[in-house]
Amino acid sequence: MINEHQQIQLNQFYNYYLRVAGNTLLAFEYFVDNFNRNSYGCYIKYLTDTSYIGDYYYKGELLKNYTPPLMDKELFYKVQKLLKKASRTPNNNEDKPVTLFDGLLYCNNCHAKYCRKFNRYKNNIYISYCCSLTSRTP
Repeated sequence: MINEHQQIQLNQFYNYYLRVAGNTLLAFEYFVDNFNRNSYGCYIKYLTDTSYIGDYYYKGELLKNYTPPLMDKELFYKVQKLLKKASRTPNNNEDKPVTLFDGLLYCNNCHAKYCRKFNRYKNNIYISYCCSLTSRTP
């Protein structure tokens, strides 16, 4: 059960998330400082838990208005919209077409997914694959 202080703290967190326009680094730092938790999974749960607006999932079924809401639904859904917008989506445009091995190749050494690299040379696009972990190291 959440008390009034926790309800205010939760609303302040949602408003802060909107103020920083979903900046994960700033919002997560705020979350760690104010909620005494340092788990990214917990951070996401706080941002997406529908019970804060009174809706509860039980065995996969949504029970609307099951509990008293802790925040305005408008505030909750603004954050959800920003979270969805900030999530990474594949950029499948004409410059980077979907290729045959996307999501299928894994590194033999570390078992991470291979990522594709696009190189242009004389108006041609060349595609190569490399380990997603080793390609990020300087």
